[in-house]
Amino acid sequence: MEAMTSLEICYPLMTLRPEPVFVFPGLLPPLDLAEVDHMFWSNRDAERTVFGRRYVLQEARGFPPTLLLHFFRRLHTVADRVDLVRRNHFFFVLFGAGVMVRFNTSPVGIRSSSGQLAVSLDIAVSTSTANVEPGCRALDRITLELALTLASEWQFHSVRLAKYGFAAWRSSDDPVLCPPEADVVLGH
Repeated sequence: MEAMTSLEICYPLMTLRPEPVFVFPGLLPPLDLAEVDHMFWSNRDAERTVFGRRYVLQEARGFPPTLLLHFFRRLHTVADRVDLVRRNHFFFVLFGAGVMVRFNTSPVGIRSSSGQLAVSLDIAVSTSTANVEPGCRALDRITLELALTLASEWQFHSVRLAKYGFAAWRSSDDPVLCPPEADVVLGH
């Protein structure tokens, strides 16, 4: 396992058991929406709000292949509780807020077969409408972890990102000036 870890195929989790458990991000199954905890991610409820950032890759055809592994490893160490890890998705709790990190992919032809290429990254936070401060702190911390991940490895130094913000759509929003966009996990 040490050879696979050094080749950046997997990373060990040391806190779950006396012997390490290894996570292979490339072998994780895709997300099944039935696995998502709707207590955190349903924005139909006025008690919760969802907001976050989208980072779109600039001047490149895709994120470096090991970025997901390095970033997910960092997220495992900062999370209060990890709820679900799937291919391109990481759901956890930080400061009492639900956090989703998602690598968004687009299809791309790779020789004779088709594949996926990660082109943007979402960091979404779901928190109580009455107290958004823990969600703001969680978003700031995960953004810091992304910056540290990009700065800590030479292979990520050339990554340039454009930042966009997003928030849950409310019925009081003007549908012409602020049209809702459907998201399979986050709703509108």
